[in-house]
Amino acid sequence: TYKLDVQVSDKGQPPLTEDCRVIIKIIDINDNQPEIEVTSLSSVVAENSKPGTVISLISVTDKDSGLNGKVICSLKENVPFELKPSFQENMYSLVTKQSLDREMLSYYDITIAATDSGQPSLSSEKTLSIQVSDMNDNAPEFPQNPFSLYLPENNLPGVSIFCISAWDIDLNENSAISYHVVRDDTTRNEMANFINIKSDTGEILALKTFDFETMKTFQFKVVATDSGTPPLSSNATVNVFILDQNDNAPVILYPL
Repeated sequence: TYKLDVQVSDKGQPPLTEDCRVIIKIIDINDNQPEIEVTSLSSVVAENSKPGTVISLISVTDKDSGLNGKVICSLKENVPFELKPSFQENMYSLVTKQSLDREMLSYYDITIAATDSGQPSLSSEKTLSIQVSDMNDNAPEFPQNPFSLYLPENNLPGVSIFCISAWDIDLNENSAISYHVVRDDTTRNEMANFINIKSDTGEILALKTFDFETMKTFQFKVVATDSGTPPLSSNATVNVFILDQNDNAPVILYPL
């Protein structure tokens, strides 16, 4: 708004004058796009974050006035995030809308759109990149359970007889797996004391020679444990079948 004081006068003697004020009002047109400003941003969010976790604070401004400066914000993609209006005008919080799963999707590009209410409306966009960090929420998995091992008798002690492996879909130390054989004092599991496993590779070694004529089958359990905090584990059963070899000569029982 501008105010001008105008005076007019004639050329008589004495001159007569008249004063007036002219008020000039500038009518706004919608010639400014909304501006989006990210005032804080957590570019990494843990996959176990609860719904409502604040990821970013966002403010929007529009230099126009009235409806031309009234701005509405929204997210363009169907993502597990949402915008929450603040008690301050044109302030928003970007928060998680639901639980995240890094193993399903580890990275999000979130596009924020700001549109004013002018005619025609003007809009602007800003994209935020959010990475989902891994948590140890998956136990190791074996490709099958149980395993079957067919072992010829008279094996050499200390020699590898089998290799077992598991995988973990988590990352880094959360997916680093170590193996061990379950041992206890029960008769059913006593043969596990004669089995060893390399903790880093899952290679299984027999610590004794097995004899088909004295034992034809037994089983033991292997546990795979990751290195996360807290660690998660799973187990698998290995059924061992001793295979007969021709290592005994015939014996004449009668007549002596």
